[in-house]
Amino acid sequence: MSFINQSNEPTVDGDQIALAYYNELQQVPGFEVMPLGVTKDKALAFAMLHGGLPSGGEGFQKLARFMDVDAVVVASVTEFSPYYPPRMGLAVRWYAANP
Repeated sequence: MSFINQSNEPTVDGDQIALAYYNELQQVPGFEVMPLGVTKDKALAFAMLHGGLPSGGEGFQKLARFMDVDAVVVASVTEFSPYYPPRMGLAVRWYAANP
């Protein structure tokens, strides 16, 4: 899923930031990261079966088990400035499938 934009900058593209985060995680030895498109498809299937996306820790753990992954990342952009020097703040939470 994409990163949620909670900044004051309306042009932030959450999908682009999620893709950049994905690419960086793929560089870490031992990490296998589900592609963004597959993640979105599985999240949509979960939402259709469960009446929406989760909003809390236990729900995200349930989503991780549904997606058959070790963890899900839920993140938002809290600050963004494209002007020099560029600046971005992120709030990132990881939810393990195993409680």
